[in-house]
Amino acid sequence: MAHRDEITREMVDMALAIYFRIAYGTQPRNGLREAAGSAPLDGFADETRREEGDEEPLQRFCMRLGNRNYPYMKLVVQEHMVVGEFYFGADTHDHLEIRPDFPDYEAWMKVKRFNLGLKRDIEQAFAAAGLPTLASVRESTALLPGSPRRAANGRVILVIDDEEDEARAMEVLLRGEGYQVVLASDGKEALERLPFVRPDVVILDYEMPELDGLAVIRELRSHEETRALPILLTTACDVLQEEGERADEFLPKPFRSADLLRLVERLLAR
Repeated sequence: MAHRDEITREMVDMALAIYFRIAYGTQPRNGLREAAGSAPLDGFADETRREEGDEEPLQRFCMRLGNRNYPYMKLVVQEHMVVGEFYFGADTHDHLEIRPDFPDYEAWMKVKRFNLGLKRDIEQAFAAAGLPTLASVRESTALLPGSPRRAANGRVILVIDDEEDEARAMEVLLRGEGYQVVLASDGKEALERLPFVRPDVVILDYEMPELDGLAVIRELRSHEETRALPILLTTACDVLQEEGERADEFLPKPFRSADLLRLVERLLAR
């Protein structure tokens, strides 16, 4: 990972070249960087969430570049979980609640699967080129100081997230606090594992292919044995208030590791 003042124009230009090579099979568009200015993050939109009372929100900068099949995918430079450390990523930016009974469902799932594959290829290429990526978060969370209460925990946390690096980073953080952690890569896998896991808390990503976070919540709330299961919903996209309230707690991304731990403790104390 890198501090913001360590993000250079050369790193951004490298990220753009990799992104365009994989997303379009071309070089970056002529004039894309020249028109933006000389500072590393010139041309990026500041998408930092600024909540009331949060004097130092985690920063997020995006450039909408699209791909050959979808116009809204983004290049992202942001902090997440570890304050002050930035990394490069790709945001598919393709969350729409299109349910299986909708006529366009299969076509939309094809788009989402394509976008997810591109995202993974782009971020793997970033890492191979030596750029800081979300995988770096896992290494940094392992270095965070643990809680003095961690020996008293031992509760089971089910983490459901299709982004493996993010899920692994949360796993490292939570295990460092004494929690047992079970990972599921999507909603379908999570529902299949639930009868055998018996978690105390579920940390659930909102944006996932096939079954998204809201679909998983609907399924959990429809069964007596899982209806009262505490759910922490996380997402990088904007959600309606009533959607966020379907979970017991809501945590927008990017978030601080301390905020994640605080909400997990709050859910366990209920």
